Amino acid sequence: MSTKLATGVWATWFIWVTAGEFADFLVPAVVGALTSFGPALVLAGVAEGAVLGAAQCFALRRTIPRLIAQDWIGVTALAAAFAQEARIGTGLRCQTP
Repeated sequence: MSTKLATGVWATWFIWVTAGEFADFLVPAVVGALTSFGPALVLAGVAEGAVLGAAQCFALRRTIPRLIAQDWIGVTALAAAFAQEARIGTGLRCQTP
């Protein structure tokens, strides 16, 4: 991979994933502000992961043309749901006094 190509891939990745992270954090933030119901927070994690996975796919689509978007987004959504569940299970959610 040439330096110019690598720099372009990095710049595209940085822009899309940063935007995706900003957008995907909104989902669990809003859900968490409205409820502390565990399943709703886990579903928010799924949405969070789907948004991030889509942003990552968009950034990588030219570099890895054989990338299967459905698989990438699905695995990223699953990983985010698992992370939300782990966070809830360890009692790291915000508690109101």
